Amino acid sequence: MAIARGTSARLTPIRPRVTPVDRARAAIDPRARRAVRLVRRAASLRALRVRRAFRRLDGPLSDWYGFDRGTPIDRPYIEAFLAAHAADVRGRVLEVKSDDYARRFGGARVRAVDVVDVDADNAHATLVADLNVAGALEPSAYDCVLLTQTLQFLTPSIALPQLYAALVPGGVLLVTTSALTRQETPDTDRWRLPPAGLLDLLLTWLPPEAEVQVEGRGNAVAAAASLLGMVVQELSPAQLAPVDWRFPVVSLARVHRPSS
Repeated sequence: MAIARGTSARLTPIRPRVTPVDRARAAIDPRARRAVRLVRRAASLRALRVRRAFRRLDGPLSDWYGFDRGTPIDRPYIEAFLAAHAADVRGRVLEVKSDDYARRFGGARVRAVDVVDVDADNAHATLVADLNVAGALEPSAYDCVLLTQTLQFLTPSIALPQLYAALVPGGVLLVTTSALTRQETPDTDRWRLPPAGLLDLLLTWLPPEAEVQVEGRGNAVAAAASLLGMVVQELSPAQLAPVDWRFPVVSLARVHRPSS
């Protein structure tokens, strides 16, 4: 589901597996009755498997988003979003904690990468700064800023205006943030934003000129798997792929600073 400035999203309900029409047909058609019984039996078996799986659980399978077990559930959504906007990753780029995504998705288009982190012990950091402190970034310096899974730790009223101001005219801020995921800390991890919430936050703290596009990715199975600490290797592509607006795992935004 994507939301852009000045638009509203159409929310389409998911059709139930056995509809009233199916039941009506079943009342007069033996084949339809059998089909309804098969659907209900399959649903009962799925519910039984879920109950059995939950009986074996006494907590999450991972205490670190699944990094210790494989690929976290949110990574395919984040990386597909960055791949879709790879052309924006160019010139001088700012990334948080490491330059992995800048190098991976920018390639030869990237001239230089600054890695920002509040932690002075991060050997990858070229800029030790706190994005929650005004004036931490050089204005009009970057063609692209990659802010992945960091917004939930920031003070939006301070961080968002200065991240936008750090863009050169024509530059792009790419944001990913958690919607339905576990918390990392009890005090500094403060925001869980569905797409509409992320859009509202960006429109509140960015200047009116900013061109903002927001979308969400994920579904109920992926969200539950993420909360339990499951990893991508334990789900099928068919389970990860659907986008259900009711269960976004991550919210994603592209913010463009116009050239004039």
